[in-house]
Amino acid sequence: MLKSSQSGFTLVEILIAMAVMAIGSLGIAEMLNNHNKAARNLDMGVARSGFKSAITGMIQNPANCLKIVGAENFNNFNAPNSSIRDPYKDISVLRGLTAGSTLVTAGQPLPGNSKLIAGQIRVEETVAPGPPVNGITKRQVRLIIPITKAGMANGERNIAGDSFLSDITIPMTLGIQANGTLDGCSPSATGCESENSVVTGDGRCKQVACPTGKIQAGVYSTAVTDADGLHQVGDVVCARISSHPAGLVDGNPKSCDRGYHLDNTGQCVNTTICPGQVQKSVASDGASYCCVHLSANSPGSSNDAQFNCPAGTNVEDAFGGAANSNAMRYVRVVGTTVEASCESSSGCHAEANCCRQYPAPFPTVISPRQCDTANHFAWDTGQQACVHQDPAVCPPGGFTASSGMCNKSVAHAAQCNCTGCSFSADPNPSNQGGECNVSAHY
Repeated sequence: MLKSSQSGFTLVEILIAMAVMAIGSLGIAEMLNNHNKAARNLDMGVARSGFKSAITGMIQNPANCLKIVGAENFNNFNAPNSSIRDPYKDISVLRGLTAGSTLVTAGQPLPGNSKLIAGQIRVEETVAPGPPVNGITKRQVRLIIPITKAGMANGERNIAGDSFLSDITIPMTLGIQANGTLDGCSPSATGCESENSVVTGDGRCKQVACPTGKIQAGVYSTAVTDADGLHQVGDVVCARISSHPAGLVDGNPKSCDRGYHLDNTGQCVNTTICPGQVQKSVASDGASYCCVHLSANSPGSSNDAQFNCPAGTNVEDAFGGAANSNAMRYVRVVGTTVEASCESSSGCHAEANCCRQYPAPFPTVISPRQCDTANHFAWDTGQQACVHQDPAVCPPGGFTASSGMCNKSVAHAAQCNCTGCSFSADPNPSNQGGECNVSAHY
């Protein structure tokens, strides 16, 4: 008789297996929890970077910079303390770009992101300010925005703590009026409204470099105001990369775009500079390649036609012809001489283009001044000056202008008259050439 046998896990083995499974489950749960917290931390880091990029981009525009921090009064900075090493000013809110809007408030979540909270916003002075210039004190500061992470819902700590390793820091320059209100604001650490300027010994901002996309074309020798604002003596002159030096306007270098040149009014134009010739092409600096078409016929019974292009020109497109189409021998160019030779004297013809490069003018232009029109002065573009317009004010009848006087030679003083004019006779006609002089018009 066979005996039946039973086999299986003992109770101890089952308990051990259950313990192992429980431990494994706990490990997996912890891994999932850490993964979720890491993903949350990553999202907050990306959001913080995005906020920093956004506010930095806004402040790049001085007008936006003024809107964002302009609501504060910057008359009094707090003294440094154990945690803040430089003079500072707390800011409660950064304004938005539209009236009444808020960009971020200290102690409150960032707009549209409840996981990030702004700490105490402040500006810290980085360089001791100099004396006011025209009532404005320039203060070089850094805008500091601490960002913290919102707490976990279950009370657990965020990965790497609730604070980021560094605050959002943006260098700025504030122009502060005597009453503490802002006159100007820019994202620059140079003490000027542009990163391309530096503060000089007299407290003014001197432009020493050009912004991206422009090149230095010289230095201002006279102050001038244009669409970019006031340029003072010693500031660099900036021009587009595609431009070239074209002349001087009021003593300052002037550049024009490719293919343009400066005219005598100080404007960049692309008009031809060819002297009565055809413009074939224009160089990048505004120089023109100009051509004149010349031709010659064989004289009398001669079989050849010949002419010379002006010295210094290039001979182009030379060709010839004969009255008898089969009688053409050759057309050749020797230096600047064009020759055509034919088999018979029935008629030979030669023609070609004589071309040369004419450099673009490099004029020195003085901008039109406000002339004393009441005393008959007007701006003369050719002379670049206010010129007295004598002919315009002298009466008809033989009077000529000279040194601000209208003169007319007469035989007798009694002939000094003019309808509607006030003339006085020369008291000694014999010594003064018998002239009648008038100065009432001047």
